[in-house]
Amino acid sequence: MFAWLPQFISGLGLLVMLSVCVAYIESLAAAGVRRVLHNVIIGSLFGIVIVLVMLKPIELPVGSTFDPRAGPAILAAVFGGPIGAIVAAAIGAAGRYYLIGGPVALGGAIGFLIYGAFGLLVMTVLQRRGLRLTPVTLAVIGALGSVAVLPAFFVSVDAATAIQIIRKAGLIFLANNIAGTVIIGLALEACRKYVQLRANLIKRQQEDAKLSLVARETTNSVIITDGDGHIEWVNEGFTRATGYTLAETAGLKPGDLLQGPDTNPETVRLMSEALARGAGFDVEIVNYRKDGTPFWVEISCQAIQEPGQPKKFIAIENDITLRKKESERAEKAEQMLLMAIDSIDDGFVLFDRDDRLILANRKYKNFFPRGHDIIKPGVDFETILRASAEDNSYVIPGTSGRTQPASGDAAFEEHIQSRLAAHRAGGEMNQKLSDGRWLKLRERRTPEGGVVGLRIDITELKAAQEAAEAANLTKSEFLASMSHEIRTPMTGIMGMADLLLDEDLKPEWAARVRRIKGASAGLLRILNDILDLSKLDAGKMLVEEIAFEVRPLIDDVLSLTQQISQTSKIERIAISAQIDKAVPRTVRGDPARLRQILINLLGNAIKFTEHGSVTLHCGVGQSGDGLSFKVIDTGIGIKPEVLPNLFTAFTQADASISRTYQGTGLGLAICQRLVNLMNGSIGVESRFGEGSTFSVHLPFQALAENGAEGEGATAGPAAPVSRLKVLVVEDVEINRMIVEAMLAKNGHTAVLATNGAEAVDAVEAEDFDVILMDLRMPVMSGIEATRRIRQMPGSKAQIPIIALTADVVEGSREACKAVGIGGFVPKPIEVDALNQALRDAVAARRTDPVG
Repeated sequence: MFAWLPQFISGLGLLVMLSVCVAYIESLAAAGVRRVLHNVIIGSLFGIVIVLVMLKPIELPVGSTFDPRAGPAILAAVFGGPIGAIVAAAIGAAGRYYLIGGPVALGGAIGFLIYGAFGLLVMTVLQRRGLRLTPVTLAVIGALGSVAVLPAFFVSVDAATAIQIIRKAGLIFLANNIAGTVIIGLALEACRKYVQLRANLIKRQQEDAKLSLVARETTNSVIITDGDGHIEWVNEGFTRATGYTLAETAGLKPGDLLQGPDTNPETVRLMSEALARGAGFDVEIVNYRKDGTPFWVEISCQAIQEPGQPKKFIAIENDITLRKKESERAEKAEQMLLMAIDSIDDGFVLFDRDDRLILANRKYKNFFPRGHDIIKPGVDFETILRASAEDNSYVIPGTSGRTQPASGDAAFEEHIQSRLAAHRAGGEMNQKLSDGRWLKLRERRTPEGGVVGLRIDITELKAAQEAAEAANLTKSEFLASMSHEIRTPMTGIMGMADLLLDEDLKPEWAARVRRIKGASAGLLRILNDILDLSKLDAGKMLVEEIAFEVRPLIDDVLSLTQQISQTSKIERIAISAQIDKAVPRTVRGDPARLRQILINLLGNAIKFTEHGSVTLHCGVGQSGDGLSFKVIDTGIGIKPEVLPNLFTAFTQADASISRTYQGTGLGLAICQRLVNLMNGSIGVESRFGEGSTFSVHLPFQALAENGAEGEGATAGPAAPVSRLKVLVVEDVEINRMIVEAMLAKNGHTAVLATNGAEAVDAVEAEDFDVILMDLRMPVMSGIEATRRIRQMPGSKAQIPIIALTADVVEGSREACKAVGIGGFVPKPIEVDALNQALRDAVAARRTDPVG
C-alpha cells in the first residue's frame, strides 16, 4: 500500500537540496549579485529539480505515476518572480516532453504553465497584502495549486482515466503537493530569513564599526550610561577633555566626577529631573577636569533603547570654553560701549531698518522726560515722535509752544510728515524744547538701512549765536556811526581843500593844500577798507553786472592814483598803462569794484617803489575770455616767507614795513575777496629787492561795439545840466557852505535848510528842481522829511531827492529807497559825484516821474 513512499521521500530530499541551493543564491543576491541574474539562477535550480523528480516518479496503485513537481513549479514564481517562473516552467516542460512525449507531455507542459501562473498570482497577493509564508499559507497554496492543475489531466489522458486517477489517488496527489509546498516553502523562507538576518547583522556590524570609529576619533566627549545614569562607556575624546579614562569612570555617575564649586545647581537639578523621567536634555554647564581646572561644556543627552534591551543614555559634550570667553568679552565690550554711550553729554539714539528703536541713552530720554514710558526698544520712531509732539515735549516750528496744534489737525500732521521725511533722509536741524532748551538733531543712515542720531544741547551755542548777532548788529551800528562821524567833518576838510585849489594860490600853498587832501584821502581809504571788509565778512557785499568801457576806466584809475599819491613819488617814478589791442572796448561786469582793486594794487606798487616804474597792463585771458590785469613795479619786492600770508587781513610783510610805509594791511585781503566774489583769480610773483607783479583775472563778458550804448556805458563827456534850484538840507554849516559853493560853480541856485522840519516847510513854500538831503539831523531826520514830502499833493511829491549821506552801510541805502530817495552822494562829497547825481536825477524825472 505504501510502496510509493520511498520515492516520495527521495523527491522531498531533492527539494531540500534545492532549498540549500536557493539559500546560497539568496546570499549571493544579498552580497550584490544583480537581481535579474539572481532570478534566472533561481528559476534554473527549480527547473533542474523538477526534471530530477520527474526521472524517478512515484508509482500509484491505479497503474499511474506521480512526481512532486507542483511545489517547485509554484514556488519558482514566489522566490524568483516572473523570470524565475518562466525559466522553471520552460525547463520542466522541456524535460517532460523529452522523458514522456505524446499527449501526456502536452498535459505536463500545460500543468507547468498553470503552476507558473498560479505562482505569480500567489506572489502578487503576498506582496500587496504583506502576508508571510506560514505553514498554513503554504498548505493553502499547495492545495489550490493541486486543484488548479486538474485540467492538465484531461489533456494527458482520456476523461474516464483522469476521473479514475482522481478518485483513487487524488488524496495522495493532494497530500504530496501540500507536503512538498509546505516543506520547500518553509525551508526556503527560513533560508531567506537567515540570509536577511545575516546581511542585516553584517550591515549593523559595519555601522557599529563606523560609529565606534567616529566616537573614538571625534574631538567631542561621548558618554554612554545605563538607565540610572552610571557610566558604561566613554570615548577617547572624553579622556582628552577631562583626563579620566574608561577604567576610572565605569560605574560612576558623570556628575560625581565632573561637577565643582562653579557648577550651577539649577542646571544640575534640571538634568537630574530629565533623567528621572527618562528624557533627554540640552544644557550648558561648568565641568571640572581631573586636574581641577574648570571648563564650559555644551551637553546634548538623548535616551536610547533597542528592542528587548533596557533604556540607556548617550551624551555628547562639546567644549565651549573659548566661545564662552569670547561671549563674555563681547558682553563686557557691549556693556562698556553702552556705558560710554550712556555717559556722553549728547543724546544718542539708534533705530533699525524698520525704524524700530534699538537703543536710546539716558541723555536722550532726559531731553524728553514726558516720553520715558514710550521710549523703549521695539517702538517705532513715528510713535515716539507723535507722543513727544502730543505731550508738548518740544515746540513745533511755526508755533509759540504754548498753543500747539492738536493731534489730528492738518498743521500737526503736516509737521509729523515733514519730520518723518527729514528723519528718513538724514541730515541736521534745530529743535526747541518746551523748557526753552535748543537741540541740534543730527541723523545719518547706517549701512544696514537704520538711522543713528545725536541730540546735541546747543542752548549755550544758540545764546552765543544770538549774542554774536546782537554784537554784529552793534558793530554795524558802530560802523555806521563811525562812518557818519568821520565822513561828516572830512566833507568839510576835503571840500575846503578842493575850493582852495580852485583859487590862485602860491605854489607852496597849493602843495600844502594838496597834502591836506592826500592825507584826508588816505584816512578815507582806511575807513572804506574797514567797511568793505565788514561787508565781505557778513556776506553782504554785492557786485553789479553792467556794461562799461575799459580804456576810460583805466585812464580814470591812473589819474585818481596820481592824485592821491605823494607828489615826490610821482616825480621819481614812471607810472604808465599798457592796453593790448585785443582788449574789447566794452565789457559787462562791476566797474566800481574793478576800479577799487586796481587803485589798491597801483597804490601799493607806488607806495613800495622809490625809483623806477609802475606799470598797469591790461590784456585778455590766456584762453581768450575775460580780462587779465598786471601791476608791475620795480620796488622793494616781497620776501618768500611772507608770500603765503600776503592776502591775510591786517597782515603786512613785517613790523618795519608797517612803520616805514604805514597802512592797515587790509587792501590785498579786500582785493582777493572782491576777486573771488566776481569768480576771478589773483596772484603774485616777487623777488625780494627787485620788484613784484600782481596778476588779476576777471571773467568779464566782452560786448559788441553797440554794447557801449547799454546801461552804465561810458559815452563821452556828460551833457551839462541846466541851472537848477536846489534845496540843500544839511545840519553841519561847513558842509552847507561847501555844497553851496559846488552848486554855484556850476550855475545852480541853492536854498539852505538845517534839518528835516525846515526842509518840509521850504518845500511847502517854494518849488525846487532837486533836493539834496542829509540823513542824520536834529529835529527831523532826512528819512522822515522825505516821507512827508512824498505825501504832499501834486508835483511837490515828485521832486527828485538825493541823499547826502555819511552812512554807506547797505541798510541805509535800503531805508532811503523805501521812502523814495532815488540818488546817493557819499560823504566826503566830490564835485564829479555830485554833478553826476544831479544829471541822473533830472533825467530820471523826465522819463519816469516819481508818484
